[in-house]
Parts: sequence; structure tokens; C-alpha cells
Amino acid sequence: MKTLIESIYEIIKDYRTHDGIQITPDKILKWSEQFGDDGGLVLNELNNILPFVYISRDTAKEYIFSHIEVYLKLFGYDNVSQFLMDTEFLNVQPSYKSQPAILKLLGEVLEEKYSLSYEDYITFPKRHFIYR
Repeated sequence: MKTLIESIYEIIKDYRTHDGIQITPDKILKWSEQFGDDGGLVLNELNNILPFVYISRDTAKEYIFSHIEVYLKLFGYDNVSQFLMDTEFLNVQPSYKSQPAILKLLGEVLEEKYSLSYEDYITFPKRHFIYR
């Protein structure tokens, strides 16, 4: 069971580390104990499923970066600043939904890759509206 827990840990070890929550192998074991004798079965199934469904923070940021590049080409922009001036990233979901989390990642990607913030361009007139 230790090998199984270590495998799960390696997949999800970055889960919510950005907000101070730390997953550990011990926490995974403790979580599995709620299933009693079926804990091993649940861990085994989780280990089989997670590689296909878990998206690490870094993978999510790579995905967002690739989409920025696609939008630049799609809308015919030579630079990100002009794209941000013309684009509104809609933020219409409650704070506990995924949209604000995605926008936070977008902000991190823009800062890391371009040293820009979409929030600096909020007051500009918009031509494009992106809902994620």
C-alpha cells in the first residue's frame, strides 16, 4: 500500500500548494482509512484514474499560455499588450467556482511570460470577450 500511496502522491503533490495546503503520503493514507477495508481498492482505482484526469498547476499554466498564443494568431495581434487592450476576460462566476481560479492562473502566466497584467487593461474599450 505504501507504493500505491507514493504513486498517488507523485501525481497530486502540487495540489493547492499555492495556497498553503500540503498533501502528504500520510494524509493520503489517513483519507483512505475512511473506506475501511475498501481503502486499498479506492486507492488503487484513484491511482488508475488520476493520471488521466488530474491537471497539475504547471500543466494548466502551459495550457493557458498556449491558448494566449492561439488567440494572438487568431485575432491577428503582433503583441500581447494590444491583445490585452482589446480583450475582456469575463469574470462572472462566484469566487468559489473555477473561473476566478483560471483567471488567477491567467494573471500568473501573463506576469511570468510577458511581465504584464490583464487587469492593467480593464478600462480600455473591448473588441473581444473570452469566457472560461
